[in-house]
Amino acid sequence: MKPQNVLLFILSVFFLLSGIMLVFPKDGIKINESISLRFISFEELFSEGIEYKNIDFAEKIKRDSLFIKDSLSLADSLKIFTADPNDLSRIQYPKKNKSVFDDFFRELDLLRADTNKTLIRVVHYGDSQIEGDRISGYLRDRLQELFGGSGAGMVPAVQPISASSIFQSASENWTRNAIFGMTEQKAEHNRYGAMLAVCSYSGNSASIRFSKSNIGFPRNKDIRRITIYYGNNTEETRVTLSSTEVNQTATLTPTNSVKAVTLKADSLGNIFNLNFQGPSPEIYGIAVDGGGGITVDNIPMRGSAGTRFTRVQKDNFGNMHKLMNTRLIIMEFGGNMMPSVSGPKSVDKYKEEFSAQLAYLKEQCPSATVITIGPSDMSKRINSNMQTYPYLEEVRDALKEASFENGCAYWDMFEAMGGKNSMPTWVKQGLAGPDYIHFTRKGAEKISEIFTRALIDDYNEFRFKEQMNALRNTSTL
Repeated sequence: MKPQNVLLFILSVFFLLSGIMLVFPKDGIKINESISLRFISFEELFSEGIEYKNIDFAEKIKRDSLFIKDSLSLADSLKIFTADPNDLSRIQYPKKNKSVFDDFFRELDLLRADTNKTLIRVVHYGDSQIEGDRISGYLRDRLQELFGGSGAGMVPAVQPISASSIFQSASENWTRNAIFGMTEQKAEHNRYGAMLAVCSYSGNSASIRFSKSNIGFPRNKDIRRITIYYGNNTEETRVTLSSTEVNQTATLTPTNSVKAVTLKADSLGNIFNLNFQGPSPEIYGIAVDGGGGITVDNIPMRGSAGTRFTRVQKDNFGNMHKLMNTRLIIMEFGGNMMPSVSGPKSVDKYKEEFSAQLAYLKEQCPSATVITIGPSDMSKRINSNMQTYPYLEEVRDALKEASFENGCAYWDMFEAMGGKNSMPTWVKQGLAGPDYIHFTRKGAEKISEIFTRALIDDYNEFRFKEQMNALRNTSTL
């Protein structure tokens, strides 16, 4: 074959491919919902590739008990703390008004001063990023280390997703309905309670078996009281808490609202049971707690974008939170919106829907501070590279704006983990999974530690200002 013929063939192929590059749609040709045909573009051909973020800082983030405890002592000594204004891991506030958190921080002050502590609750709502008590469990243990408390927090009667804090199983006659998830899971009513789910059983008896976790934090095992939140029952039902050390019975009296019954025990074995005798009430949640202090309730809502709260009966939802003594609500959402966001209009619609949820929470839980945690970085394959989802930053901004408009704080998890195109590095470091969306347990603890430090930094700043105000008031007397 003559050399000029080979050259002519190569040039012909080159020009043919170049022509295809020019005319082929940039977004490809969609075959069906899951398959599209794409062709490389000139930009991709000559691109130097995607620059992924360096996350060396994440490897340096480790649990250090003295780090936070010492910061509390320093604040007590009235030493001034200086915060880096460019630190993207700090909590953000509407119009930089940090008084949003004052009520919650005063509750923390009371816990530090009170030897006979009451129990306050932090309720952590989120999507699948928090399933299994990831992020929530670490935050719970960190806060209990500082302010007291123990146990595993609030759980449903029927646990669809195993959690590291406590293991449980239920007799087969239990049914669980939730306002989120598949359509067939929905109840015929909207009495879902604070967990946005309700459980009940058929027949006149049922049981739930609990087993203390050997993979969670040690404080999870220190359980001294079980509180059952129930309602909508016309007849009495007896519930018995039983283990090798305990056998206590309480009565769930008839009510058409939400009530709470607590069973206490100085010591519970590694395995204990709740046995119900009588017609089933609606069970809205079961709190598995230690003594007074603070706890964090992990309420994952798989597949949810956080827009279902307004569909829950107001009195049912608000009264349960009041009984729970909820003082902080964390709303961690946004990730499930990303596959369906197609442009600015869908972002604006999501902002409007999420804003309505925050307004609902503020109305129904007036004693609780509310903070939104936006989505982490999430990657999808774009032009042969794993890149941040299109419109993720716009969704982040929309959640922040909705939070500020409703007087709520915001924590930017996207920026705290490194920002755009940081997820591939988290995956490479074993801090996130191969789906480029969810953190591993190690990664979840890292991100939770960053949030914990941001929270305690602002708490210390609050305490310093309170002490300075007290000194000024004293000097004017």
